[in-house]
Amino acid sequence: MIRLNDMAKRLGVSVKTLQRWDREGILVAKRNPNNRRYYTEDQYLEYIGSSKKKGRKLLLMQEYQVTIKKMTYKTKSPLFEIM
Repeated sequence: MIRLNDMAKRLGVSVKTLQRWDREGILVAKRNPNNRRYYTEDQYLEYIGSSKKKGRKLLLMQEYQVTIKKMTYKTKSPLFEIM
């Protein structure tokens, strides 16, 4: 069992972010009998795995944006007008 505070530290986010993710269904916490949030090790590992995949996509998108900005800067016109 991973407490909310510990999960936040592992993921590098705030407790408030985890609470919001729970409400929004992004990373749903389990509840103990006292209605306190907690996570399992499997949830952590699953989230880390999906996060890495999303991270790769984001990195590619950022690289693509940099390329577009360089092309726009060199031509001093929007990309769609070049084509």
